[in-house]
Amino acid sequence: MSGDEQLRKIIMLGLSDCDSANPFQDLGLTPDMVFQNQTPELEARIRRRVQDVFRALESQHRARLTDETLAFERLPATQELVLPIRYLNLETNESADVPVAFGPAGARIVGGP
Repeated sequence: MSGDEQLRKIIMLGLSDCDSANPFQDLGLTPDMVFQNQTPELEARIRRRVQDVFRALESQHRARLTDETLAFERLPATQELVLPIRYLNLETNESADVPVAFGPAGARIVGGP
């Protein structure tokens, strides 16, 4: 597994709704967030959650959230709320995108498992 793939897994773990003693996993989104209508309040809560995850990653010198992130859309087929996240991998100094869908099953990478 490459470093980029591992970093994506860490990002998804941080955005997952986990019930764990691990404080990093507990940054997850709650199910009520993904069942609500797309409102400015819901989008703000998701933005804050994503920013919290990336603050932790930046303090570990792994990744930094870029300014191009945080434009929402909804997938027509599944009605999942999608947030394309752009970040800088601080280990490789390369930009990367990870489109994350938030729906009834939790957070997942669009086009991924």
